[in-house]
Amino acid sequence: VAQDKGNCSFQKNPTPCVIPQEKENIFHTIFAFFTKSGRKVLDCERPGRSCLIIRCNLSSLAKAESRSIDVHMLLNTEILKK
Repeated sequence: VAQDKGNCSFQKNPTPCVIPQEKENIFHTIFAFFTKSGRKVLDCERPGRSCLIIRCNLSSLAKAESRSIDVHMLLNTEILKK
């Protein structure tokens, strides 16, 4: 976000996020195979708790105006193999 259009900040969860361990049984594996969405969500600590929260405060927008928020980050690709 351009500085005159707003600002973004992030809050990192103090608990380290790790790759889930192999605790799944055959039913979880089958279910995961048939429900793959191409999207991976990495929970931290417990389901639904994100590893990183990004908050953006934007200045006022005109009715037809839009804003772009570009996020660039390095990720541990091991999670994609699970």
